[in-house]
Amino acid sequence: MKKHIILSISLLVSLSVFASAKAPVVKIETKEVKGKKVEYKYINGIKVHETDPA
Repeated sequence: MKKHIILSISLLVSLSVFASAKAPVVKIETKEVKGKKVEYKYINGIKVHETDPA
């Protein structure tokens, strides 16, 4: 009986943690580098880009 209660409580706690997680904020900017347009992507304020602009 105790095991069942503990498992139920741990399941509810883990579900509430995942439910409160926010979706990532994605922002896309286009800048001109050496005459080429380069697209930059920011995910949660961290700059990433898929291709090498060089």
